[in-house]
Amino acid sequence: MARTVLVTGAAGGIGRATVAYLQSTGAYVLEADIRGVPICCDLADPEARVELIRTLQSSVGSLDAVIAAAGMLDGAIRQKPHYVLGV
Repeated sequence: MARTVLVTGAAGGIGRATVAYLQSTGAYVLEADIRGVPICCDLADPEARVELIRTLQSSVGSLDAVIAAAGMLDGAIRQKPHYVLGV
């Protein structure tokens, strides 16, 4: 049976590579990113995180793993330092 894995930051370099690797091993991968691939979620927003979990619970039930690959670019960190703490 395939493992079900959530990858956050799935649209970025590390996240995208992680998704590709997990899919090559036969895992069922759920991709979440603020840029919407296919699940759009702003992980800095507490309400969005709760909604993501509710959506996943109703659609897949449980997860075998979570890969937290969401991050921010240096310029964004300087512009919104409070935002980084939310992620």
